[in-house]
Amino acid sequence: MKHYIKILLFALITTLFVTSSVFAADSLRTKLPRNKYLSVRYLHGPVYDHRGLSGVLDFHSTDGIGVEYLVETDGSRAWENIYRHPRLGAAFYYEDFHYDVLGKAFSNAVIAEFPLVKRGFFGMDMRFLAGTGYVTKKFDSESNPDNLLIGSRFSAFFVFGPQFQFFMNRPQRLLAGFNFVHWSNGAMRLPNLGLNLMQWHIGVQGRIGGEKPRFQGEPVETIVYNKWQKYVTAAFGVREANQPEGPKYCILSTTAGIYRMMGKRTRIGAGLDFFRDPSQLKKFGNSGIEYSDGSPCLLGLHFAYGFCFGRTTATLHLGGFLFNEIYDELPIYDRLVINYHITPHIMANLGLRTYFMRAEYIEWGVGYVF
Repeated sequence: MKHYIKILLFALITTLFVTSSVFAADSLRTKLPRNKYLSVRYLHGPVYDHRGLSGVLDFHSTDGIGVEYLVETDGSRAWENIYRHPRLGAAFYYEDFHYDVLGKAFSNAVIAEFPLVKRGFFGMDMRFLAGTGYVTKKFDSESNPDNLLIGSRFSAFFVFGPQFQFFMNRPQRLLAGFNFVHWSNGAMRLPNLGLNLMQWHIGVQGRIGGEKPRFQGEPVETIVYNKWQKYVTAAFGVREANQPEGPKYCILSTTAGIYRMMGKRTRIGAGLDFFRDPSQLKKFGNSGIEYSDGSPCLLGLHFAYGFCFGRTTATLHLGGFLFNEIYDELPIYDRLVINYHITPHIMANLGLRTYFMRAEYIEWGVGYVF
């Protein structure tokens, strides 16, 4: 009973959080009501065995249910017109892995659906979901040692994939599509090989109330990006190193860079990264290598490409270490960064640093744009 109370509290708190995040975005209010939709979908697909563990673990096809509440943007903000009036909302997902080692998963997320094709009968969207997940069975050295994919009950939850809509000119629509689903705790607790699904889904979506008119006035620029933007950020993250249920380490990073806007949607850039990662001392200690206090410090150079959505930007960094004493393989790294501009100059920062797309840690930080 206590187990399910935790799940219900998790669902309530995260639903309130993601819903308020979606509908408080950009702090712009119009008196026009917006089109709202409620959708329910069935999901089915196998666990994607990207680590080749099928000889050790008995993976099955999974079944799930998703419930989503969406609000269609009306064009009152300039970025909404650029992206063809995307739909934003919140979702709750349930997954059954049909395997006692993995258990079940409950997830809440913020949704963004970007229309690619709009016809009277047919539509195609690209969907992105990001939120938090609760997995009922995690790795435990005594009670569940076979779960080699995820070492914590709570994790980040990501979904992306195409969606097809039929009967778009009616209040009720049929939905079909494909999802790539990922749960990861960002190596805050090991093991963290990642829990991935490859799914197809079908469902129905209904509009709540009558069709609402689009905004007819002059759209507002919620933030004006300069053609050239110089910035600096400071962030921290937490991870385990080498072994499950081991010590945790705090990683600090500082980034200085520059972006150039390429039209109104995208930007390119470059920058320098400084990392202080004490977890690398554990690697050195295990291999018998002598190290100094400066050994866990890394300097990297990255190139970036990103998209702008009003006050929010999403950017991918591809970088390499200039001086490397730690990585035995190629000294490169990736980083996915989400920035939210609190003011034109101050921004909040959420990032995931990876090595060959393998999560190393999640980082939180703040930045300043010059």
